[in-house]
Amino acid sequence: MANRHPAILIVTVAIVAVLSYLIVAQITYPWRGAAAGFLLGAFAGVLVWFAKTRRHAVARGIISVGATAIAAPAAGLAAAQNDFLFNIITDDGDLNDAAFDGYEAAMATGLTLLWMGAIAALVLFITGWRLHRR
Repeated sequence: MANRHPAILIVTVAIVAVLSYLIVAQITYPWRGAAAGFLLGAFAGVLVWFAKTRRHAVARGIISVGATAIAAPAAGLAAAQNDFLFNIITDDGDLNDAAFDGYEAAMATGLTLLWMGAIAALVLFITGWRLHRR
């Protein structure tokens, strides 16, 4: 981090953490969104920290935001599936349509966010790659 501006690191971590929180909290619980934001923000910070130049730091920040666009919805979908299966196991056979309706709503939201994230990630990966290779 010797020659680079710390603002690149701070902005990247903030964008990744907020994006992760918003996406995962939309699909599951807010505390899971906070955990996802903390972890993915830390990983993005490490990626930016070890860049050799400012240009590489910006490129790695763009790439990490693209990775977050895919990882956050996937984590939210996995958490929603875990909640649904936990409720099925612990309800002692007292299943009603509310559990299935909640699961379908979470899957619809999560899959929509995952496809949107995949398209955004493709654009961000290509942009970050082109910026990083120079």
